[in-house]
Amino acid sequence: MRRKRDVVGAATSILRSIPRRVQALAPWQSLRIRTTNALTDAIEALNLDERDLTVHRWSRNSVRQGDTPIPMKGYLGTLRLTGDLRPLLPYLSIAAETNTGSHASMGLGWFDLVVYP
Repeated sequence: MRRKRDVVGAATSILRSIPRRVQALAPWQSLRIRTTNALTDAIEALNLDERDLTVHRWSRNSVRQGDTPIPMKGYLGTLRLTGDLRPLLPYLSIAAETNTGSHASMGLGWFDLVVYP
């Protein structure tokens, strides 16, 4: 995730970005998706277990940035969510199927979704 020029990362930030990314993808599928504050509240109420996540940092270059490297940050591992996932599950499902993660065009932001009852 980016906050202006800084690369930041927190599981809740990543989860909050998924509905926005799905909303941005929807017009490409001739759809419109609206979210409410209840979705943000549901994300905030989840319990997140980040113990199996490993942070990886690297930099890349682009034609637009020239010789200025672009800092990148990503996570590998398992993020476990517990709590009421019902409000977020449609967005997680769409994001997992369409690879709406950050920098998806470069193969990043990909994840598998596994839901246990």
